[in-house]
Amino acid sequence: MINYEITDHGKFTEEDFNEKIKKALVRISEDLKIDEIISKKVRHSQNIDYGKFSNNGMSHERFFGTYITIEISNKNKVLGYLNCFFDVEKGFIELSSSKSK
Repeated sequence: MINYEITDHGKFTEEDFNEKIKKALVRISEDLKIDEIISKKVRHSQNIDYGKFSNNGMSHERFFGTYITIEISNKNKVLGYLNCFFDVEKGFIELSSSKSK
């Protein structure tokens, strides 16, 4: 099972975002004990409104930026997805895994 999540605040560039995605994919591969995973970008959206919510379901923070979903597979089996969000203006990056559909 894929289990990965980071949330980071700071002054980031597009290159920093891409590097965090690469590191996440390496970590996922290591955690799954798979020599080679296949990663395929299945969604890339610009100008997406993205919200973080508190425990009571109320909007806690709002962001606006790039959203990418990467499908992670091994041969013919989809193992899960890595969901990636980046707001360059607010310096926010979030990467989180989700199960295969």
